[in-house]
Amino acid sequence: MLDRGVLINSTNVLLQTHGEQLRELLGRTITNTWVPWETKSDEWFADEAVILGIEDSKLEPVFMYLDSLALTWNQIDLSSSPKWVSDWGNSFNLRWSSSSHTDLKKAIGKTIRRISVIEYFNELTMVEDRRRPENVGQKLANWFLHGLEFDFDDACLVIYNDLDKAVISSEPFLSSKFRKVEVN
Repeated sequence: MLDRGVLINSTNVLLQTHGEQLRELLGRTITNTWVPWETKSDEWFADEAVILGIEDSKLEPVFMYLDSLALTWNQIDLSSSPKWVSDWGNSFNLRWSSSSHTDLKKAIGKTIRRISVIEYFNELTMVEDRRRPENVGQKLANWFLHGLEFDFDDACLVIYNDLDKAVISSEPFLSSKFRKVEVN
């Protein structure tokens, strides 16, 4: 089960912790992918890890909360039921499914040319602060760790956070609310 103590919520910490291993993926090929599949509803269960088989490695990102990522390598046992984030008990009938997601299927056989960490610019205005009423009306702005983008010669794969669950896309982020920090 995932040790929540390994959650990372900053790009700097992510690159300090995993930068070298991520750089080693450049020039390597995605050979397989796995997602947790809920067999009762016959759909992807986005609350668990997405697994990228990259030649002889497995990259296992899991998103949690608004800005946190746990990134593990070769730790998930694909022969057992998905329960990396939580022991889901009898609530769901989960199994690992290879290449079930359309955008993941497109990435198989592709060589990774660039990896970027995606950050999201979040702005909010304090509307209530019982302990410090002087903060009401103040604007807060932060760049949040949001996802990972893998670029290939002719396509990309983006895995990003949607508040405690993953989203997988083949469309790059192009809005001014997002920025990319290249792993190099």
